[in-house]
Amino acid sequence: MQQESLAIMAGDRFPNFEMIERLNNLENLLEQQRTQIRELTTLSTSLSRELSAVQRDHESLCDCLVSTKVVDVTQIRGGHRACAHQELLRSVVNTRRTRMLIEKLVGDRGLGFARLSAASRLLERVNRSTPVAGSETTSEVPSSFASKPPRMSVIHELDENVWRHVRDYEPTPEVLEKWAKSETVHTVFGSFGVESVVGTPTSIRFSDVHKIFQQLGLSLEQFISKFESVPSVEGSRDSQDLEEAANKIMRRFAYSVVKGKSGKEMLRSFDIYRLLEFIGFPLRRFKSIVNGVEEPENPPPSKPFLQIGNYHIRRLIGQGFKGTCYIADHVKDNHRVAVKYPAPREELVRFKDISKAAKKDCIGLPKLVDSGFYDSRPYLVTQLLGSPLTKVFVCLDSLPFPKRWHALKIIGRLVVRRLQCFHECGYVHCDISPGNICLGPANGLLNGNSAQCGLYLIDFEESQKFPGGPKMEVNRGSAEWSSVRSADEVERRPEDDLEALGWVLLSGLFGELPWFEWLSLAYKSWDSKWTKRQVVKQVQRAKIKLLSEGWKAFGLKRPKVPPELTQYILTCREANGSTSPDYSALTVILGGSAGMTREEADKEDLRLFAEHVIAFC
Repeated sequence: MQQESLAIMAGDRFPNFEMIERLNNLENLLEQQRTQIRELTTLSTSLSRELSAVQRDHESLCDCLVSTKVVDVTQIRGGHRACAHQELLRSVVNTRRTRMLIEKLVGDRGLGFARLSAASRLLERVNRSTPVAGSETTSEVPSSFASKPPRMSVIHELDENVWRHVRDYEPTPEVLEKWAKSETVHTVFGSFGVESVVGTPTSIRFSDVHKIFQQLGLSLEQFISKFESVPSVEGSRDSQDLEEAANKIMRRFAYSVVKGKSGKEMLRSFDIYRLLEFIGFPLRRFKSIVNGVEEPENPPPSKPFLQIGNYHIRRLIGQGFKGTCYIADHVKDNHRVAVKYPAPREELVRFKDISKAAKKDCIGLPKLVDSGFYDSRPYLVTQLLGSPLTKVFVCLDSLPFPKRWHALKIIGRLVVRRLQCFHECGYVHCDISPGNICLGPANGLLNGNSAQCGLYLIDFEESQKFPGGPKMEVNRGSAEWSSVRSADEVERRPEDDLEALGWVLLSGLFGELPWFEWLSLAYKSWDSKWTKRQVVKQVQRAKIKLLSEGWKAFGLKRPKVPPELTQYILTCREANGSTSPDYSALTVILGGSAGMTREEADKEDLRLFAEHVIAFC
């Protein structure tokens, strides 16, 4: 039909194919022009935005170039003002070659500044490319840049408009209360730092907040971009810049920043809840990501908690050889406690005996709150304590060797006194390990401050009466730290607990000891009695060898074992059991003061514990 119409218009009876072809070409050309117009419109919009950004930065860039003497002041048009980016640009304008590149970029004034703005983040990459002809690339490089290219600095400043309106987006007190009561939050936050009572730490280090972001799949770059006036080009900043920028945001966002003696900045848990809500990770999303299960918008009513006696079980916190420990709340007053269920009947009997025998001035033993039977199996309820020494050792690992040993000596003196109290109850512990020494409230021994942190002995599964206890099998207790004589089938004595503490301090000072790997492999075949006996004897010989020959006996290059630690272990080993250990003398070997009462010495060491141990955790 179209061809016939064209033919009639042409005055011809038959279609004019030449005319049709021309019209088709014109239509194609017209469509191409429409496409180009659309592309130009899009490009114009993009350029307008870019030119607006360039205009905002124009004066600052001019001032930067003048201050670094890259461009003469007479060459720049327009007014000047204080340059907020001056130090940032100066950090990258450091070689003659870089200055020559910038001068080339500045070539034709207006567009030159636009190119400079776009290229400023890429100077590091340009600086490592083919040298500019005739330039000197090494003679003017400062010593601080000799081994690596200069670190790119943060380009964009934070959006001040955010801070003026941040209070408008605050989560409600009801929302924050849900965060504080969430067991998922307690578990995640509790994995960082140490706690005097299990729960959510009151404060978390900035570096650990970064790790929480990682668990949520949020990079530092993404976090920072939420607060910038204009997001930076992805990958334009190194890790140090990102950490500095993220920390700057957290400092400004928090109501208060805690700073310990170690100098590490910490953010209060309350402020982390606020921050996560603010940046788009409300509690429901947080729990879904952490638990790996999408939480429904309107979840069904939760199942009732398991109730053991008068206590609602909340979550698991530890696993022993013969029982499991849980956090639980009393059904009436919600008082939080620790419940061990099922508990060995022998342990329940020992715990009751120890509690009755403990004197009023006894320190470092958890209170037995309640006990009973559930489903025909015994349970015991104790006061809730905090992190084990294993977590404290991780924190101390970053300290220089002398400071770490100083902190461990304080820990050693405190534990010696707690072992003394335990032994006075007529028992030996038989399983001293970093996992069985926990942080907890110091019971107000330091100037009435009940918030002061102290140390407690836990887990009495292996405890035996002394004197008169039975001979124990060689594999009972933790062979990693047990005394040398514990590898023989003998009655355990107080000196064995005290010596085990020495091996605990040694592992806290050096990390894994040579026999840890042997035991780890043996545990896979622990059902074999021959395997148990063989590896325990190997560990026994290794401990003797370490005391006599040092690390060279194992081909290891480590700092020498402090002589006072060797003396402490040997003093415990040489005791013959005929007399009670001299606990005071052992604390003096570990740097304690002589002539003080046990209470006075403990007060002093609790103060030092807060200053030289907890402050670094």
